[in-house]
Amino acid sequence: MIFDRWGNPLGDLPYVIKAIRTRATDGTDTLDITTIGEINKDERIAFKDSMGRWAEYLCQSTQTARAAGMPVTVAYCTGSIAELSRTYIEDKRNRNANAKACLAKALEGTRWAVGTVETGTLTGTADLAFYHCTVLEAVQKTADTYGLEVQTEVQPDPTGNRIGRRIIHLLEHRGSTSTTKRFEYGKDLTQIKRDIDSGDVITRLYGWGKGVEQTNEEGEPTGGYGRKISFADVNNGKPYVQDDQALANWGIVGADGTKHHSEASVDFPDCEDPKELLNLTKAALKTRTTPVVSYTADVTALGQAGYDPEGTDVGDSVQIIDTSFATPLRLEGRILQIEEDLAGSLAETKITLGNIRQSYTQRMAAQQQALDKLVSNSGAWNSAAGGTGPYMKDLIDRINQIMNATGGYTYLKPGQGIYVYDKPEDQNPTQCIHIGGGYWRIADHKKPNGDWDFRALANGKGVFADTVFTGRLSDAAGLNFWDMDTGDFSLSARSTIGGKTV
Repeated sequence: MIFDRWGNPLGDLPYVIKAIRTRATDGTDTLDITTIGEINKDERIAFKDSMGRWAEYLCQSTQTARAAGMPVTVAYCTGSIAELSRTYIEDKRNRNANAKACLAKALEGTRWAVGTVETGTLTGTADLAFYHCTVLEAVQKTADTYGLEVQTEVQPDPTGNRIGRRIIHLLEHRGSTSTTKRFEYGKDLTQIKRDIDSGDVITRLYGWGKGVEQTNEEGEPTGGYGRKISFADVNNGKPYVQDDQALANWGIVGADGTKHHSEASVDFPDCEDPKELLNLTKAALKTRTTPVVSYTADVTALGQAGYDPEGTDVGDSVQIIDTSFATPLRLEGRILQIEEDLAGSLAETKITLGNIRQSYTQRMAAQQQALDKLVSNSGAWNSAAGGTGPYMKDLIDRINQIMNATGGYTYLKPGQGIYVYDKPEDQNPTQCIHIGGGYWRIADHKKPNGDWDFRALANGKGVFADTVFTGRLSDAAGLNFWDMDTGDFSLSARSTIGGKTV
């Protein structure tokens, strides 16, 4: 069925040639539909899927061409929850609130209702502020804070001619948690694509919480933070957790020739309780003791590999056995993505399985954690690798000389943006600047798979980088600054009291 932007029914959508629907645990929910006729921006498409559930999609953009005098339209649609990105929240605050209360406050004034809200990984309450953001961002922030996944539901009204209710659920686990479905992958399965993530497998993980506030001799806070809390006191004196079984397969060789743990650390800068920090670190270790793998194929190939796609849904749990590793990999995975043609046959459906794939909100949490770690380590920053003021000036002057003398090699790639290299693309360039839609990013080396390793980027929200070389950070008025050359640091605030500036 198709509706206009106000929800008025326009009848059934005839002559659908193709309707590619893609859903994934990372929040992807799209419908690319090709039909004879016209579909206009902001019109809505609703249908009942193979599992008897109603779905609603919002047309974002279209392309229309004429063949034999008839209009053929390709409409690119997203799940109707996207409409919440058009409602703005100026300032709403939650105090000691659970996930359900936060979701209810986020949805105030919209036509979306609160559905099932589970406990999530954060078992208590939290202070959560929605400040200068959209309702959709507030929903995602709530899911992120409480460790939940977003799932939508739409229901028709009694007449069947309109969508009557739109509901948002926050679930600990989308899909079925039963692992009765089994998938076996071996070297002879040529029709199945296997992707192995480049991230390291970790068998010992150190966990760090919030930095301890520093005080002066009188016990008053100085505004600085020192060492971070650990869980050593509640973990037999050890500031780490480890998996000795994973060590046998994924350890590293030490100087003495024996297997040593592969180590890393994780930061939870908002955590102040050592017991909670221990549990968070244990949960993080579970996701890192095996390679991150995913398998994509159509249902026919998956059936040959022992996987039954009947009744499959996004997020369902599945047993995965990969015999192509030296020691067979036995995992509990999930259905990460389903791509189906609603106008085609089941055999054309593509399913992606894997052991770990971040949801959208988990991805956002990881990015925030990286930024939090950068801030929490501020006491250990060094100014430009120990460079002095004249050193920094000479360095900048020299970089400008090199850029003016050598220029660059620019490539415009449709759908990707502009790439600028220090050498022609076919001569192994070592520097890259990529300019895309509303962002830019830079890299000075590539990953093992040949992709550029972009470690610094900027978009409308700000600049994100793992290394910043500068002389002085300052606000426009110069009241707040940090001089990297001299070490001088100042934080100032002004207020008007009784007509006087203090």
